[in-house]
Amino acid sequence: MHMNKIYSKHLFEIRYKANPGFLDKRGEIVTSISSSYFDRWGVSSNRIEWRSKKEENILAFLSLRNLGLQTSYPISADQFKEKTKDFLRAAWGYFLTDKIIRIGIRSTYLIETQEFVKSFSKIRQKFLALSSADEARFGGSLIDLGFPLNFAVNDDFFNVSIGPMNKEQAKGEFEIDEKLLPESVVFLDVDYFRNEVSPHITQKNVFGLVDLGIKKAEEIKDLLYDWVVV
Repeated sequence: MHMNKIYSKHLFEIRYKANPGFLDKRGEIVTSISSSYFDRWGVSSNRIEWRSKKEENILAFLSLRNLGLQTSYPISADQFKEKTKDFLRAAWGYFLTDKIIRIGIRSTYLIETQEFVKSFSKIRQKFLALSSADEARFGGSLIDLGFPLNFAVNDDFFNVSIGPMNKEQAKGEFEIDEKLLPESVVFLDVDYFRNEVSPHITQKNVFGLVDLGIKKAEEIKDLLYDWVVV
């Protein structure tokens, strides 16, 4: 069980080739997708957004080139999956599935740590084989670090970014009251995506991808917690 505070936010997005038909259907789309939950909406020239009075930290959107849903703390990963699937069901007929160019799920975490120096040291030890002698050859002292890691699994890819942060650095990552943020955190960003998408993709296929993306992000978050915090 996690004892340290963990903040998270999630984004689901489908990108597709521009659909001009969207421009003529904005009113119809608003009427069809708006609901007792997504009860607040706004329309611009090429994008529609929905929010909920019940949950201020959820935003759904559909535009000329993409659609998606994003959540921020304190919305959980399970709530994110539930609302994403609800929105997809409602929006499914308003974009061309054979024009999809990318489907992605991006999860970002701030994991509380006791001290920046300790988390910095643990991450350096785990990921960086840079000796003191090697560091000296740079002509300076290493005071911060961050790692981009790119992976492939079957037809999917996931990119991972990891790094220690102090409170001042973390403020720009989440819209959270500064008083709630810990003094030291580890930043984690997991972008899980698929670029090669079948023109015959179904809702069930996309739901499965959402589940895979969140599962992978949560697994890496737990792994990082064990490595850096425990």
